[in-house]
Order: sequence, then structure tokens, then C-alpha cells
Amino acid sequence: MSGLEMLPGNKVKEEYIYPTNKDALALMPEHALSDWSQSREAMLRWTSYSVAWADLGTIELIRAQKADEPELAHDHYVASKEDTLKALANSPSNSFYWLRLAQVDVLLEASPAVVLTSLCNSIRTAPYEPIALYPRLLIGFTYWDNATPDQQEEILSQIKLLVPAGRLDGLENLARRFPSWIPVLRSELAGNDLAQRVISRAENN
Repeated sequence: MSGLEMLPGNKVKEEYIYPTNKDALALMPEHALSDWSQSREAMLRWTSYSVAWADLGTIELIRAQKADEPELAHDHYVASKEDTLKALANSPSNSFYWLRLAQVDVLLEASPAVVLTSLCNSIRTAPYEPIALYPRLLIGFTYWDNATPDQQEEILSQIKLLVPAGRLDGLENLARRFPSWIPVLRSELAGNDLAQRVISRAENN
């Protein structure tokens, strides 16, 4: 029965979440969000399932981005954090849930220590996670000065994985967004000609 309850929301995810079109999420109508949300809430009446809680957290993030008022957006961010914590309670080793928690806490302007704890938990639970590398480094570079030496080492470990993971787009974006980090990126990726060319392209454009 819980699986049947999930079906309407699954259709929404197939249409708006899984497509490679980056505009799909922004174009998601309210009725689709409602169908997705209602299916997850109905499913949770049968059993506590981490994916359902995580989906509700995603829905709250989307609603925050669509909110017209900062106060309303803040309320949705708070709700997203609560749902993400419930997802983690059922699946504490899920690296994506830890990353989501870090991202939501950034939006809520939580203390750097709180953000970095979740970030490093994401790294520890799945060090090589290609999709997560760029957002992890984005947060890590932003909060670098607040990180402990051990946390800094964990953040740096993600740089070398960008190339084997095929995330040269992430490498280029990092070099453009954090020009002061270019020497570190070059050092961590020394000996990789392709990576060096990508960094140079970002540096010169």
C-alpha cells in the first residue's frame, strides 16, 4: 500500500526531477508539487521511509525558492531542515541527506560549525560521490576559515576526485568563483594537464 501511495509523486519526479533540462524544476506548477507532497504524506501514514521525508524536504526547498516574501521562504527552509533530519534518522549513512542538511543550514545562516559538521559527514559517508563533489567544495571553500585542520583535510580530498569523476565543469566553476583558490587547485591537481587547462581557461575568461 505504501508503494501505491508513492506512485503519483513518482510520476512528478519522472517529469520534473529526473530530466536533464535545468529549467524543469523552475517550471514545476503548484499542482505537481501538491501531488508529490500528498503522495509522500500518504505513504508516511503507512511507514516512515527516508526517501519520502527527503522528498518532502526537497518540496519545501522548491517552495522556498518560489516564495514571494523572505519570511515565507524562511519558514519553508525550516520545514525542509526538519524533513531532512527525519530522513537522516531513518538513513544516517546517506551522504546526500547530510549534504542537503548542510545546504539548508547555509540558507538558514546557521553557525559555520553546524554547516561544516554536516558537510564532513557527507564526505565521510561517501567520499567518492561525483554529483556531490562540486556542492561540497562550494560549501567547503566558503567556510574554509572556520574549518578545523581535520575538516580542511577532508574538504581538500574532494578536489583530486573532480577529474576521475568527470566533473571538469565543477572544477571550472570553482576556479571562476574562487580565484584565490586557483593556486590550491593547481597544486592539488598537479600533473594532470587536462585539469590545468581547465583552470587556465577559467582564469583567463
